[in-house]
Amino acid sequence: MKICWDNLEKFNIFLSKRGNFRNIVKKETYYLKVCPTCDEEFLGKMKSECCSYYCSRKGKKFSEEHKRKLSEAKKGKNHPMYGKTHSEKSKKNMSEAQKGKNHPMYGKHHSEKTRQKMSESHKGKILSEDTKKKLSESQKGKNHPNWKGGVWKLNIPLYDTYASQLNWCENVRRNKENINILEVKCAYCGKWFIPKRSSIINRIQLIKGNKHHMGEERFYCSEHCKKCCPVYGKTAETLMKEDAVRSGRDPWWEMVREVQPQLRQMVFERDGYKCIKCGSKEFLHCHHKEGILWEPLQSADIDMCITVCKDCHMEIHKIEGCKPSDMRCNPEEKE
Repeated sequence: MKICWDNLEKFNIFLSKRGNFRNIVKKETYYLKVCPTCDEEFLGKMKSECCSYYCSRKGKKFSEEHKRKLSEAKKGKNHPMYGKTHSEKSKKNMSEAQKGKNHPMYGKHHSEKTRQKMSESHKGKILSEDTKKKLSESQKGKNHPNWKGGVWKLNIPLYDTYASQLNWCENVRRNKENINILEVKCAYCGKWFIPKRSSIINRIQLIKGNKHHMGEERFYCSEHCKKCCPVYGKTAETLMKEDAVRSGRDPWWEMVREVQPQLRQMVFERDGYKCIKCGSKEFLHCHHKEGILWEPLQSADIDMCITVCKDCHMEIHKIEGCKPSDMRCNPEEKE
């Protein structure tokens, strides 16, 4: 306590006739002394030697017996918080009181010596089965520090985790209902859907060149989109040849009659993802009303394409003049 008349009057301490200080309420006498540890003046009782408990213990160590007694004195029912719990308001206040700069370890680091002592103190300790069970239960489900809504168990990909690894080569976005979930575009029909987390991991591994993952590992919203996709299952040589035809490096009649993925997706979206002949929504194909070989300049025109299902597509190509044999072209004739 700083010795000044304001503080003395606050604690009802006044100078007595004998030169000592007297608390007129508690009827206690105090003497002006000098602390041998910090050399500061303080008011203390007759037997007081230091200004505070900290100064009285500075440079001294408790014996092991004394430490044990102090520990036993506050164990079990003797602990001041035994059988009590802090209210939510108290917990919040205690948390706020030690945040940021108010934390006792803010800006500090344990020395190597302290770290070694902390490590040694935990070595050789064996937890009881009951303690292990409690620790395990306390971090299950929503109580786990890495809990993210159970997406791992449901095999759902998170946007923040995988988007940065895919957005340079795939169309990705956040789910409208839950912005934490990742959505991708189907490689065949162009629909947005939520893929499995395992599919995302396989695709990323393939992009990185992991040899343990074979195949394209592209994203398909359904099994029939995968089966209908003209790219699925093709060799790298075939895909490179098609790319060379589209870029003009090879003759256009060497390219297969399947339309470009972007054009197919635009046609599907325009026709409402259903066959315009029978209304089926499964095994959809994009069909050119005019053959690519006969109208090459209009092959990428959306008005020249229609959406049909697999069965209707086969029926169309049975019509005279539209049969596969009729669609073949002799390169010498085109030259």
